Amino acid sequence: MTRELQGRVAIVTGASRRQGIGFAIARRLASMGAGLFLQSYAPYDRLKPWGANEQNGDGMVSELRATGVRVESIELELSEPGSPAKLVTSATEMHGHVDILVINHAYDVAESLDELSIE
Repeated sequence: MTRELQGRVAIVTGASRRQGIGFAIARRLASMGAGLFLQSYAPYDRLKPWGANEQNGDGMVSELRATGVRVESIELELSEPGSPAKLVTSATEMHGHVDILVINHAYDVAESLDELSIE
């Protein structure tokens, strides 16, 4: 595999489970040489049937770092005001710049669209 993303930095949201799409995307980007800044939110995962990846968070980061790229992560609830800005600011502070943004996170609720509010 070529390292055509060497020197690039990617933010990947929703990278919280080794079996998840976010981690698969992060693994592929790392294999291409991209530095990574991963976002996860374990309290949401704990509410879901798949549960939170409590034991593997550090293991996932270590696995990605083993490819030779810099990997940092943050646990952040992206539906809170200011969180998206904090995500980008944190990634920029850690890596110096951001080149790629992968929006992979999801958040579902049981209410219908008519019942939802900004809060």
